[in-house]
Amino acid sequence: MITVIYKNQKIQLDEKDSLGTGGEATVIKANNLAFKIYHVSSPEKILKLKDFISSNFDLPDNVARPFDLVYDLKSEPIGFTMPIAKKCKEMIHLSNKKYRTQEQIDTNSIIKVFSHVKETLEKIHSNNLVVGDFNDLNALFNQNFLSVFIDVDSYQFGKYPCPVGTDQFIDPNLYGVDLTKKPSFSKQTDWYSFAVMFFKSLLFVHPYGGTHKTHQTLYDRAQNKIIVFDKNVIYPKMGLNPNCLNDELLNFFETIFKKAKRIDIPSSKFKELENSFEACKSCGLFYHKDRQQCPDCHKLKPQQNVDISQIIITKNIDEDKCIVENIYQTEGAILFTKVIDKTIYVIELINSNTFLHKFSDQKVSTLLWKQNLKNVRYEIFKNYLLVGSENDLMIFEISANSITPVTKTVTFMFDNVPMFGCSENKIYRLSDSSLATGEILHKNLFESILMQTLENQTWFKVGNPDIGCGFFRIFKDYHYFIFSKKGRFELDLPVLDGKIIETEAEFSINTILLLRKTLYKGRTWSHYHIIDDEGKIIDTKSEESLNSELLRTLSGKILVGSSIVHPSDAGIVIEKHKQLTLKKETSNYISSNDRLFLYKDGMLAVSDRKIIFIKLIK
Repeated sequence: MITVIYKNQKIQLDEKDSLGTGGEATVIKANNLAFKIYHVSSPEKILKLKDFISSNFDLPDNVARPFDLVYDLKSEPIGFTMPIAKKCKEMIHLSNKKYRTQEQIDTNSIIKVFSHVKETLEKIHSNNLVVGDFNDLNALFNQNFLSVFIDVDSYQFGKYPCPVGTDQFIDPNLYGVDLTKKPSFSKQTDWYSFAVMFFKSLLFVHPYGGTHKTHQTLYDRAQNKIIVFDKNVIYPKMGLNPNCLNDELLNFFETIFKKAKRIDIPSSKFKELENSFEACKSCGLFYHKDRQQCPDCHKLKPQQNVDISQIIITKNIDEDKCIVENIYQTEGAILFTKVIDKTIYVIELINSNTFLHKFSDQKVSTLLWKQNLKNVRYEIFKNYLLVGSENDLMIFEISANSITPVTKTVTFMFDNVPMFGCSENKIYRLSDSSLATGEILHKNLFESILMQTLENQTWFKVGNPDIGCGFFRIFKDYHYFIFSKKGRFELDLPVLDGKIIETEAEFSINTILLLRKTLYKGRTWSHYHIIDDEGKIIDTKSEESLNSELLRTLSGKILVGSSIVHPSDAGIVIEKHKQLTLKKETSNYISSNDRLFLYKDGMLAVSDRKIIFIKLIK
């Protein structure tokens, strides 16, 4: 608990009501408000806050502006109140292909979101405010595809600078500039950041992304205006075909990123873009109606001009051959995949129908429901399907061609995601302030308490055989743990600077791969730890995310003992004790966005529409 003074009244801030924490502050819900409490307050921050509040800026309701100051028990200002952004997601999710596939967010919805972002940004600018550090973590969207702006206390106005800029979104003209000294951002730099977010959400790649033999970092390519469409840049496999956009949009992006002119899309053009994208009936790609035909199906794709494997991996290129077998391909979208022993389970959305497929000796398909359930999580163990929606956890028994409801329970959430998991034999969920584990017996869930946790502040993930890891958050402090058949162990991990923006985990029989991504002083870093089943750290590594081919994306990997198997655009890469070996023969079948699973004597590679089996042979 933290006791603060707000409007001359004492308010108790409970750790279970924390909405999130970053490098600078923790945000806690109380009295239908969000209380942003700085880790370290300073006279400069408070003076800026007071001037912001007293200025009475005419901002729209979707801008989470500071309302009033909050004080500690010594009457020292330590933060402020602001409106709560309810049921919102960070914009970073819109450039995540897996999330977009699961939630079926199409290009027309992206146009709607960014039309509202543009409208809001114009209103902010009309108050002589500049966002400055405008990025996809402080711009949010809700279920109606309307935008919400947070971190408003960092906005630049008058004599007050915005003291930081995020690596992917800051205008290259500000590279190397000390942003703390004086106001350095402008309306034009905001529009640059807007264009980067818009580009990433449309195509799933950064405008200066890809791979270049000479200019190997994003910063270098940005300074030299080498965009991802350049003939000497290898276009990322996860990126959509740029020709799905119309020429007007492509020219807009080229003007900003190649010609370095800071322009905005007129509102009239956004109006014309509304509902102007249609889905290809063959491959599902959304493309602008001006194209008249699908650019993917008609092979209008960017060309690769150099050997990608020589650029990404400079040593230990393995000439092992591979055998590849197509397991399944859909005209819809793969929402969930799990492998249990030699059985593959797939949940697929096609023509607004959701199916469960079971691949063992033969394929067995079950219609789950005649719709796509959004904002849900799926899990499978034994012959049971789990569906989590907010705090509800529903359990169904899977039979030959149908599912039958068994029981319904609850679980708590972390960052608006229901927390539960399954090993091959057990269910794990959050019950009150505990992590519970259980089994289904005679159509009832029988559970025991594994450990104490913190309500709404606990994240965890489970693997086989009944091994898992997670953390619970008490304001700004993270407490990590693992559990295995050997017991429960607290982890002594190094404290990471900045805000943790993503956590992932993978498991082998007796080891855990814990991956984290952080944002610190505008730069994004990826970190991993390999941990044994008694909590001992075996290996660790940190890299800057933007320039890391293998850790730019945290998900999709396999852990085998202490070896990590990474999917990459160059093919499968095996990392052991930080030594990398590229399986070059797999390059035609794998992308960095794939999800890998161990299967029989090889592995599965799962994309959003296809599953293949790969077996490596000497």
